[in-house]
Amino acid sequence: MNVQFVDTVKKDIYNSGWNLRIRKEENVDNIELTYKKRYLVNEGNSATTEESTNAALNKAKQDGFDSTISYNAQVEVGCQKHTLSISLDKKIPDSGSSKLELPKVQKSRDVLIKKAPDMFKDWQGKNWGIQRLEKSIIYGSVLAKRSKGTFDQFTLSIEVWPIRKSKEDETPAPIVEASFKAPDLIKALDGRAKLQAFLKDKD
Repeated sequence: MNVQFVDTVKKDIYNSGWNLRIRKEENVDNIELTYKKRYLVNEGNSATTEESTNAALNKAKQDGFDSTISYNAQVEVGCQKHTLSISLDKKIPDSGSSKLELPKVQKSRDVLIKKAPDMFKDWQGKNWGIQRLEKSIIYGSVLAKRSKGTFDQFTLSIEVWPIRKSKEDETPAPIVEASFKAPDLIKALDGRAKLQAFLKDKD
């Protein structure tokens, strides 16, 4: 899959808790746009996660996220922190193309503006999001690889991102992400602990 992110030079969108992604997957005749808003739950202390999750959900409701728009909400239980992610996916047709090409900067701006939800458009004032997109740049793209398997009772997804070491050094420094979905927090924490132990044994 090919992935790129869109933001201003100063990363105003990211610094406001939003993440805008454009993705094209193999053998798919559309391009996926994702508008994601993140709320920090906590720094990984499982003893307070339920309380902190409710606080994050309440903050999202106060900000205007509700059931009138079909957002996808999930808690991402990482190694260092827990995050509430609220996302909206949009698709634009790319029929007849099996290649992983992504739109250039102006086309990326145009499609993200056209499909943007009102929550993003007016996040910190009227047309806040539109104004940021009009002067945005592309971060990427990155040709990432994804594989799926099983671990314990979970479907495990492995993604490898060949990120360059720095602006000056183009040598790839791959980032590997392992993830799975669980029905509740207890199973997520248990699965995370088992996966961490499994990987530690492989060191």
